[in-house]
Amino acid sequence: MSKELLVVFDIDETLIHYMGKQYRHLFYELEPEYQERLNPIIDGDQDGEHGIIIPRPYLQELFDYYKSEPNIKVALWTYSEQEYAYHIRDKLTELLDLGDDFFLFAYGAEDMIIEETGEEDDYPKNLTKVYENFPQFNAFNTFIVDDAPGNIKHEINMKNSLLIQPFAPFGAEKVREDLGENGIEIALNDNILTDVKTISEIALNDVMGCDIEDIEAGEESIFDKKRLKRMDLSKYLKKYGKPPCLQKTNMKQQSQKMKTDMKHQLQEMKSKMESDMKRKLQEMKTRIESDMKTNIKKQQCVKWSSEYELVTIGNPKTKKNFVMTAGKKRHKSIKKKRGKKGGKKTSKKVLKRKQ
Repeated sequence: MSKELLVVFDIDETLIHYMGKQYRHLFYELEPEYQERLNPIIDGDQDGEHGIIIPRPYLQELFDYYKSEPNIKVALWTYSEQEYAYHIRDKLTELLDLGDDFFLFAYGAEDMIIEETGEEDDYPKNLTKVYENFPQFNAFNTFIVDDAPGNIKHEINMKNSLLIQPFAPFGAEKVREDLGENGIEIALNDNILTDVKTISEIALNDVMGCDIEDIEAGEESIFDKKRLKRMDLSKYLKKYGKPPCLQKTNMKQQSQKMKTDMKHQLQEMKSKMESDMKRKLQEMKTRIESDMKTNIKKQQCVKWSSEYELVTIGNPKTKKNFVMTAGKKRHKSIKKKRGKKGGKKTSKKVLKRKQ
């Protein structure tokens, strides 16, 4: 086993923002100045059906660094179909001049299916699959970068994950929308990938300074608290909490209340029913008791899942919160003025951010 570092990237809202053909009008409605500054890449026939890829600022600089470091391997893992993963891999390879063997792998949603059962893995983007397919990597020298907490906060990935703010000039949901001036400005001023580069450099230096035996053992995760302290990265570790779950005392109170309500309902029904309806009454009683047990079970929650910690870059925002922050406040319009038809469709072919 060699002293290498593996960095696995999510695609959408992590490295790029993709505008499908049904939403590209939102881009072309912007003033030409903003179109140019977003550095777009046309995906398809510019004069026909096409999508628009908007690269995250400093993407070129980050991948140039990875190209210069032979001990860093890079991979992709998206929740979209594998075909899309391959498509974006090929696009990035061509536009960033990466070389055909730059990406170690490009996984999609199909790679989250357990082969033995055909069911979806309970743990999204389970890094165990990566460790099995590429034995030179394990929890000691691997981390995944994603903008969706749900993909990485589980027990397998938690100490090997880097949560970043979504890059979403037109919204982080699949249905794109106009976020106004704030949304575009947040995207244009985004410098998250510079911090990703810094953390990559520090993590690689840490791996390079460790014994091969420690790397092979894989017992210490790359973002374990002790290692974060050793790498002086503790400032990036942030705690997240889930909404408070129902306490056992409240569960008992609710259970008692439901039983009392059920008793009153049954008494009222019984007084109205004739003797030949007793059978239906018993069936109804059984059904109510079953519903009560089901409702109580649904409100139980596991204590360990009430909070979690993730290494985080930028403000700890969910996708929904990002849209709210980018907001509907429009200090001024950045759309083209009425009367102008069409507009120049920029076909920028270089991903490098303008200085």
